[in-house]
Amino acid sequence: MIRYVLLSLLVSSSVGTAYAQAQYPMLKDAYYKSAKSTISPAANSTLTSNSETFSWDHPGGYYYISAGTSKGGTDIYDSDSYFQEKSYTLDGLPDSGSVYVRIYYYDWDASQWQYEDYSYSMDVGGNSSSPITPNAGSTLTSNSVTLSWTNDSGYYWLDVGSSVGGADIFESESAIRQQSTTISNLPNSGTIYVRLWSYQNSAWEYEDYTYNMNANGDTGGGGSMDDTIITSSVYDDLDPDDKNIFANAMRGQGYEWVLDDDNVSSAELTDYLGREAKLLYHTGHGFTGYISTSDGGWYSSYIDKVAIENTVIATCLTVGDRDWKSKFVGTTQNIMGYNNNSYDFTDNEVARDLANGIESGKSYPQIWYEINNKQSSLYDRWVIYTKDNDRVVTYEADVANARTKTNDTFTPFANGKVLVASSITKAAKRGISFENAHFNVQKDFEEQQSHRDMISLSLSSLSEDAAIQMATQWVEDKASFDGVEFDRVTSISADGKRIGYQVRFKRVVDSLAVRSNTVSDYISLLIDESGIAASEYNWSLLKKRAQKGSLEILSVKQAIEAAADDIAAFYKSTETIKFVSAEPCLGYKETNASTQILVPAYEFSSTDGSSVIIDAATGEIL
Repeated sequence: MIRYVLLSLLVSSSVGTAYAQAQYPMLKDAYYKSAKSTISPAANSTLTSNSETFSWDHPGGYYYISAGTSKGGTDIYDSDSYFQEKSYTLDGLPDSGSVYVRIYYYDWDASQWQYEDYSYSMDVGGNSSSPITPNAGSTLTSNSVTLSWTNDSGYYWLDVGSSVGGADIFESESAIRQQSTTISNLPNSGTIYVRLWSYQNSAWEYEDYTYNMNANGDTGGGGSMDDTIITSSVYDDLDPDDKNIFANAMRGQGYEWVLDDDNVSSAELTDYLGREAKLLYHTGHGFTGYISTSDGGWYSSYIDKVAIENTVIATCLTVGDRDWKSKFVGTTQNIMGYNNNSYDFTDNEVARDLANGIESGKSYPQIWYEINNKQSSLYDRWVIYTKDNDRVVTYEADVANARTKTNDTFTPFANGKVLVASSITKAAKRGISFENAHFNVQKDFEEQQSHRDMISLSLSSLSEDAAIQMATQWVEDKASFDGVEFDRVTSISADGKRIGYQVRFKRVVDSLAVRSNTVSDYISLLIDESGIAASEYNWSLLKKRAQKGSLEILSVKQAIEAAADDIAAFYKSTETIKFVSAEPCLGYKETNASTQILVPAYEFSSTDGSSVIIDAATGEIL
C-alpha cells in the first residue's frame, strides 16, 4: 500500500514543500531504483529466530522497511512512516520458508526514494522457550538472584511464587525487553516456582522452572548491616506499591528491609524518623509540613531531629516546609520530596528510578533531579535538602511562575475534590474537533547525559532568554527531532538563589502537542552560565494509522465528568484540585503490555501548574 506522508517533514529547501506534498504519493512507484548497499545479517543467509535486527549502510538518513513472504511483499511487516536509525528489529518472522526484506531510503541528490531487496531462509525450530540460568532444579543460596534466559522473542513476563504459576514473590508489572531480571525477597528455604512468559507467533507462551532455596538470610548484594531500609504508608485510597517496589529493589543491592509499617501512626512515624537507618521511604497523602497517618496526621513540628541518613517523603507538598532544613543531625544526609502536588500514577516509576540512581553512585540531588525531570507531572516540583560539609542546602525546581490565579467560578466534581472552571465547561459543550487519525508508538529513544552534577552548579546571572536561546541552538544542532516546539522554562535554585534553568521542548504532531501523565516525548536541558549541564530526552518513533470509522469526541465537560473520580483517587494532596484550562492534545495510551498508541486527548491544567491528560473519546486518564 502506498503511504501518504508529507515529505515536508523530511526536507526543508532541497525539495519544495508544495511539490513534495503533490508528488510524494507516486514517488515510490515512479522512482524506485536499486541501491547497492550492504546489510546485516548478510543477504541469502539463514535466520534462526522469529525476531531479527537488521542493520545497513544505506545513505540518505530516512528509511522505511517492509517484509513479506514474496518479493516486495508486506504481509509480515510494513512501516508506514519513516525513521532515521540505520537498524530496525522485525518481530513475528515465520519459523520456516523464505522472507523478503525491502529497505527504502531517500536519495537527496536525486530527490527521490530508492530501495534494495534482500532475501533470507528461515529455520527457527519452533521452540518457545530456551534454557534459563541458574539451571532449573538447582539450589539457590541467596535471597537475591539474577535470572537470565536465551529465548529471544523480544518480550517477556516473569512470575515467581511459592506454588506453580504463583506470583506471591514477584510479578512483572509490564512486559520487559531485557533477557534478565533480578529477583529479591526470596525465602530462606523451601521451593520457588518461576514462570517465564514469552511472546511467540502473536501469542503469549510460558515455561515453568523450579528452584530449591537454602539462603540462610544472605541478601547476596554485598551490603553491610548498616545498609537498612524502613518503609511506611497508611490505609487510604492510594496504592502503596511504590514503597514495596523501592524496598525490594534496594534489597537487590544488599540492603536489609528491617521494617515495613503499612498503617503508620504519628508516634510510630516520629520513632522511625529518629532511628539510625540508611533509608526511610514513606508514601501517602500530605500537605505542607504534614503527613496523613492512621491517627489523624503528623506534622514536622512533632520531631526535632531526623536521624535517618536518606529520607524520601513521597507525598504532596510535605517537604515544601522549610522547617525540614533544621532537622539535620550528624547522620542525616538528604531529605527529599515535593513542594507541590504529586500523583499516584507516577510514584511506582519514580521508586524504580530512584533505586537505579542510588546504585549508579550519583549524588542524591542529581538523582532526585533526573528521575523527576523525566516525569511530565513532576519535573517542576521536586525539592531536596542535602548536607554539604557543615551546611544544609535546599535544591529545588521553582514552580512559583506555574501557579495560576483565577476569578472564575468553579463546578464541583468527585464530591468536591475536583473543581473545574465554569468557563471551560461552558465553552466546550460542542467539544473540540480533532483530525481523525491515530499513531502507533513503535519505539522510544531515550538519552540522559550529565556533564556536571547538580551540586557543582553555582549562582547564575544568565538570563532566561539567553538560556532558551542556548537550548534552542542545541536542539537545532541535533537535527534529529521532528515537530519540536519550545514548551516551558523552570528556574532551578539552591537556597532560593538561581543556579540554572531547565528548558523543555515538546513534540507537536498535526498541530497538537504530544502529552502524557508519565513520560512523554520531551527534550529537557539544564543550563547554567557554563552551558549545558545536563540533557535528557525521550522521543518516539511514530507510525501513522487511519482510524476506521468516525471517532466520537467527548466535550470537555463530559471528559472531566468521566475522569473526576479517578483524578481524585490519584491525587496525593489533602486539598482540592482546581482546573482552569483544557486544551486538545495527543496522549499516550497503552493497548496491551507492549504496545502504545497516540490518541486524541485533553490536557487539563490546574492552578498549581499540574496537568492531567484524559482520553477525549473515553474520558479515561491516560
